[in-house]
Amino acid sequence: RARASPLDHAPMRCIEANARQQRAAPKRPLDAYLCTGHDLLLTHEPCAMCAMALVHARIRRVAFLRPDPRHGALGSTVALHALRSINHRYRAFRCEPPPGFWPPSPRPDRPATPRAETEDPRSCSRPDDA
Repeated sequence: RARASPLDHAPMRCIEANARQQRAAPKRPLDAYLCTGHDLLLTHEPCAMCAMALVHARIRRVAFLRPDPRHGALGSTVALHALRSINHRYRAFRCEPPPGFWPPSPRPDRPATPRAETEDPRSCSRPDDA
């Protein structure tokens, strides 16, 4: 069985897939730079490695459903995407899924549905505005 790579996170896969697609394009726009103008939708808040990779890839916006209180870098532990010291910033949104979106939790000590942080379950909140 092959060992999983520590870089094998969803945002990293998206950046790599986009880079492969751009390399294969016959005519690439002069202003194309990896993910410039792209939005990324994720189920979980990105870690610090992924948040910084998205900075370097020039992503426009990131929306995620589940915050990660231990490793999340878009508002849970730090807001890397909004630091003034970096050369690119992007907008980040935590979206609250509608009721019943998550399947029942197999572990009773870990609830399947995160607590609502907004009044409207269809709304998104911006961690960088907190």
